[in-house]
Amino acid sequence: MKSIRTFLLILIIGISTSAYAQESKTAVGGYLSGISAKFTISESSAIRTDLGLTLIDFTQIDLTAYYQIYKTENSLGVESGTLTPYYAPGIRISYVDAGANVDGDVSYGIEFPLGVEYGFEEAPFEVFIDMGPYLTINPNQLFGFTGSIGFRYQL
Repeated sequence: MKSIRTFLLILIIGISTSAYAQESKTAVGGYLSGISAKFTISESSAIRTDLGLTLIDFTQIDLTAYYQIYKTENSLGVESGTLTPYYAPGIRISYVDAGANVDGDVSYGIEFPLGVEYGFEEAPFEVFIDMGPYLTINPNQLFGFTGSIGFRYQL
């Protein structure tokens, strides 16, 4: 009986260790003004969604979905962990309420950020930074630049 328990304990530890060593398919976390989730599709791509909230002088809620494409894993050659560049075309839907005398507006547009992700070797965390242009299409056309910095925990 004791040898069966020992065998099961070793088996569970082995499975846990090999599962931890594999790349996680889902990661959740936050950035400066919201939350972020990433769902890995393949070694070279992922779907990322961000939900942002701004409450300074006006209320703005942004929902953005990106198709994140990685250049190559650890292509920047760091010694520990992985540092991977990516580009991420995406679409954004925003709601802005500028005050009591102005009706809220829903707008949508496209974004094209470039960035890097750093995955820690010994921990299930990743940090990211990106920036790039965006174009709001409706109701008014607006061109600008956006960026984010944040972290995610790999589930």
